[in-house]
Amino acid sequence: MARPSVPPSRWIPRVLVLGVVTLVVAPAARRFLEWERAGQLRAAAQHLRPMYLTGDYEGVSSKGERLSKRFPESSELKAWTILSLSPGALGGQDEAIEAARALSTAHPADPWGWFALAGALGAKDSDQALAACEKALAKMPRHPDFLWMRARTLLFSQDRAGEVP
Repeated sequence: MARPSVPPSRWIPRVLVLGVVTLVVAPAARRFLEWERAGQLRAAAQHLRPMYLTGDYEGVSSKGERLSKRFPESSELKAWTILSLSPGALGGQDEAIEAARALSTAHPADPWGWFALAGALGAKDSDQALAACEKALAKMPRHPDFLWMRARTLLFSQDRAGEVP
């Protein structure tokens, strides 16, 4: 015995409702996942910063490499990892400068590349470091890390040390 077919007037509205629900829920779910990833990324960066500031450069370097692989889109993680090369082993500053130049050249609108370049140049070339720091600060003028980098760069610059408030 054949099953009676369901008239279109019963199933078409259900399919339309399902389509509308899918169109509404999918973007919201994607935004939630992006928000969740952004939170994880911020937490990862918040973990590296104090390690660097307390002088655990090897820890920042190894953990930063792992986190940069997990979050390849994060220039902030790359910047802290680059900075950790500078005070480390022989040749570390040259390696850091090269990596920071590559980051700032590849993404000139991203302030973290300029932040990394300012930190990597440090006392080696204080004028270029200050110029890189100014570019970073122009993009994020009130960010505490960028303000710290400006003060640090001014301290490295012997002729401008008096400009530090």
